[in-house]
Amino acid sequence: MKTIVTPEEVISIAFSSDYVITASKIMPLDILVAESRFLMPIVGEPLYQKLLEGDYPQFVADYVAPQVAAWTRYLVEPLLGERCDYDRSRDYSEADFEMNRLLLNRLKSTAQALSRRMTDYLNANATAMPEYNAEANPMNHCAIYGDIIQVY
Repeated sequence: MKTIVTPEEVISIAFSSDYVITASKIMPLDILVAESRFLMPIVGEPLYQKLLEGDYPQFVADYVAPQVAAWTRYLVEPLLGERCDYDRSRDYSEADFEMNRLLLNRLKSTAQALSRRMTDYLNANATAMPEYNAEANPMNHCAIYGDIIQVY
């Protein structure tokens, strides 16, 4: 299973240096899901295949890797306690649940901003990547602001 971003890249991009986590806690399947759900709809199948083949390395480094890493972190965050053998015997307070909810909301907001940033770059540089189809990119037809979805 080939992905554009490696588990090591996800950790170096989406986690702070003092966060104790190893690449073995990020599964390639997590990255594949993030790419399938949050990258492929934006770039389209033809450009996604080119990215998998190693084309446009600067675009990948500057835009794709941060976007995929952010979405992967968002997807795996609820699973990290289990994967890191966190002590599940202690009782959780409402504050713990609230902190987790706030963290997930922040991670999602960051990932959405990086998706918008990548879309803006693709739209501005569409002629440099002929595989990209701006009309097929759902981010060019829909914006989400909190609980409000704007379709245009």
